[in-house]
Amino acid sequence: MLDQVAASKWLDLPETLLVWLFEGESWARRDAGTFRLVCKAWRDAHDARLEHIQTAGPSQHAFDLLPGRFPQVTTLSLWRCDRDSKSLTEVEVEVGLINRPLLTHIDMGDMHLTNRGVHALSKILTLQTVKLSYLEIGGRFCKEEILDDGVEALSRLPCLHTLYLTRCRRISDLGVAALSRCKSLRTLCLVHCGSVTHQGIKPLVNLPSLQTLTLLHCEEVTTEGVMALAGQSALRTLRLTGCTRLEDAGVVALTSLTELRILDLSYCVQVTDVGVKSLAVLPSLHTLTLSMCKCVTDTGVKALQGMRSLRMLRLSGCSNVTAGLVHSLTIENPDIRVYRS
Repeated sequence: MLDQVAASKWLDLPETLLVWLFEGESWARRDAGTFRLVCKAWRDAHDARLEHIQTAGPSQHAFDLLPGRFPQVTTLSLWRCDRDSKSLTEVEVEVGLINRPLLTHIDMGDMHLTNRGVHALSKILTLQTVKLSYLEIGGRFCKEEILDDGVEALSRLPCLHTLYLTRCRRISDLGVAALSRCKSLRTLCLVHCGSVTHQGIKPLVNLPSLQTLTLLHCEEVTTEGVMALAGQSALRTLRLTGCTRLEDAGVVALTSLTELRILDLSYCVQVTDVGVKSLAVLPSLHTLTLSMCKCVTDTGVKALQGMRSLRMLRLSGCSNVTAGLVHSLTIENPDIRVYRS
């Protein structure tokens, strides 16, 4: 009986008080999920104002609940618990996500979105950030993954500024080139997209706002493609990790990027002292990663001594760079932090 009385008092709390409880600065976000367990009124007040959701293995029923229960959500992160469950289809996307006028950021985590699902996602015109990943499951890749026409559909999103595509094996140069029409794009990350070559990278020079470009283990990207990026004057961060076909000529071409602050050449095994020495002229370079560039020696690294902007240098696995040279480098410029492991 006492429990029923107590419950009724919780339910009788005025809406204005509940709003104050969940919007007040005294409540930490990590505690909010506990408050919604008090009673239905607290849950509804919490859910009606929730802006960020991260959930694992959402069912079709969970997607059905999204529009009504969480009307203010702007950021949605979805992760799958059951790796054997099916890919997310366009029907599920349309039911759970389309009618969300405030949704701006979506991270599909390791949930596989079919190409038709991507087309449905492209109808959410408020989207600013999209992250899609197609991870290997039990030795098999997803059979229904994003295709070039899906990427082209995303390129038409008017507010899109950040796009991550991971292990999208079936997108080619046509899909990546289509992104050159997305003039709002500021960050593009391609990870293990093995079918993308220099032909897909070249058109990206037409993106006036592109500031961050990651080509992680895109092994078909060659020196020619990187040289084309020399015209991308707005670039501040460039990660070319595992682009094993990149040679010194491509690195030298990057010296025209006067706004470049972060450059990652890890596992670019054909880069030598010639390419590294050329980087000394970059006026804004803050972080340089040369991990596992085994052709780089003391000669190349020594040329970086005069770089007053350089604050972080990573040399893990650079077996031809000696400890003595690293010591003299830090003596010459004590603001540089050098990592060798």
